[in-house]
Amino acid sequence: MSVYVGWELVAMARWDLELACRLIQKHRVTFAYVPPPVVLALGKHPLVDGYDLSSVKTLHAAAAPLTRELTMAVWERLRIPVKQGFGLSEASPATHIQMPDEVGGPFGNWRL
Repeated sequence: MSVYVGWELVAMARWDLELACRLIQKHRVTFAYVPPPVVLALGKHPLVDGYDLSSVKTLHAAAAPLTRELTMAVWERLRIPVKQGFGLSEASPATHIQMPDEVGGPFGNWRL
């Protein structure tokens, strides 16, 4: 989709929390597609406090269900809503995702 509509796409060859935070800050990343361990790191790791991640409008997470506590931790720390999706590796990868104007989890639904 990014290539099709001409959006800038920032990708990492290998996950590294500090590098990810630097890239988000530098490129003003607006949407991030991440697995639950990354949501956990963004919600709890002290290194995150040293970066400006305010450009992120939504985290999209898949691969495993997220708990209410984890989505709340991210919201309370960064004010970033977390959406959950469902997919299969053979579907490359998402097959279901919340609508753009929906934010699930403990917050109910609201417009972004």
